[in-house]
Amino acid sequence: MLRLAGRWRAFYEVRFLRTSVVALADRKLAMSMLVTLVLGIGMNVVKLSRKQNKKQFRAN
Repeated sequence: MLRLAGRWRAFYEVRFLRTSVVALADRKLAMSMLVTLVLGIGMNVVKLSRKQNKKQFRAN
């Protein structure tokens, strides 16, 4: 691993920390968007299946 002098080492550590925090935030945002998408699709599927069940019940 590359060893840097004090000032530059601190700069790179802060830069790495900042990018890792941003990556963590992006990961959380992506995960929440994925969960929202899956829940939305699931709710639409349930809603459509209930409509079909009501139509079949009325037909009988």
